[in-house]
Amino acid sequence: MSVVIFAGSAEFVVASQLAGAFNPLATFAVVFIVNARHLFYGLSMLERFRNVGRKRAYLIFGMCDETFSITYATEPPAGIDRGWFMFWATLLNQLYWVAGCTLGGIFGAVAATSVEGVSFAMTALFVVIFLNQWEKDSQHLSAVAGIACAAVALVAFGPDGFMIPAPALILLAVTMMRPRIEPAYPEAEEAGALGQGPIAADGQSRASDATQPECAPAARRLSRADSSDSSSLAEHGNGGNLA
Repeated sequence: MSVVIFAGSAEFVVASQLAGAFNPLATFAVVFIVNARHLFYGLSMLERFRNVGRKRAYLIFGMCDETFSITYATEPPAGIDRGWFMFWATLLNQLYWVAGCTLGGIFGAVAATSVEGVSFAMTALFVVIFLNQWEKDSQHLSAVAGIACAAVALVAFGPDGFMIPAPALILLAVTMMRPRIEPAYPEAEEAGALGQGPIAADGQSRASDATQPECAPAARRLSRADSSDSSSLAEHGNGGNLA
């Protein structure tokens, strides 16, 4: 399961479901609710997964909590391709998980022990991810909206039923606040105003090939050549030697 599912929460849910009566629909519903946060991970990574070629399919499959935190918040070093940076971060995270599950399955029964507070590790992970995003983001309105919506859903639906309503409320709130959030990202606003298309992961807009800086010298040379040919043609014409 660590190789094929690669979702820690889902693996634990499936393991518990295997011990009970066969009920695939209930298992699907529980796993979907537990991993619904990945829907919003995917929305956040749409631009970063553009133009990565065949690596895209694996990046989508291998996006877990830790991988999302790294690939979303970390800029690759200068000269390093972003697609390969995300690929190796994803692959290494999966290898660590598979190796840990394998070693735990082999030696867990032999060296079984109880570590106080280890159950808080996942909560601590999400707190760290949140703080990391808070420090790097240029606006905090969406983060505050997320906390508020989660609190409202928790009060309204209780701890066992707020997992789906909370992200739905967050999506609705952020969509409604979009005009106030987008000014914090001037590059996206400028691209939209100029019709330059989507913003690349490095913050540069993807304009058409005709407007790329590297095409300008060739265009200038072609223009000068046309002007030279026109002048030559005029001189020959004035002297009566037009071929």
